[in-house]
Amino acid sequence: MKKWKRDIEINAPIDHVWRLFDGSVEDRQKVMPNLIELETVTETENRIDSIYKQAFKVGSRFQTFEVKILEYSNQPKEKHLEESFVHSGLFEITTSYTLKEIDENKTHFTYATRTRPLKWYLRLFMLLQLSSGRMTTSFVNNVKKIAETKVEPEPEIESE
Repeated sequence: MKKWKRDIEINAPIDHVWRLFDGSVEDRQKVMPNLIELETVTETENRIDSIYKQAFKVGSRFQTFEVKILEYSNQPKEKHLEESFVHSGLFEITTSYTLKEIDENKTHFTYATRTRPLKWYLRLFMLLQLSSGRMTTSFVNNVKKIAETKVEPEPEIESE
């Protein structure tokens, strides 16, 4: 099993950052641009054990995953989402997003992911693979960049 974890401070309010992980498809696409569909399969009251179908377009290929929520907390000063899915029947991938409010305009973000091979021969492959966690670092930096980007307010529609 491979594990990666990265922390970063983001100069944005916690609720603004949280929408990137627990918001609409459009919000999530900002940090997961290949996401093209998010559909509820089953949803529980507290969101734990809820299942969602996520579809991604990677190049000319489409991939669909059933994502299960393992942990969920949405408190004013701390938010956490942990989800898991099986990729191609070969790997179980678990990701977690934890946000803690530092102050009203600053958030501490922790991203953790682990990949567990489901076939014995993939365990050997993963032992030989030297990974520096570049993708994890890149993802965290991208979340910071997107969350800190000022969003232009939508123009008001004048009523006649």
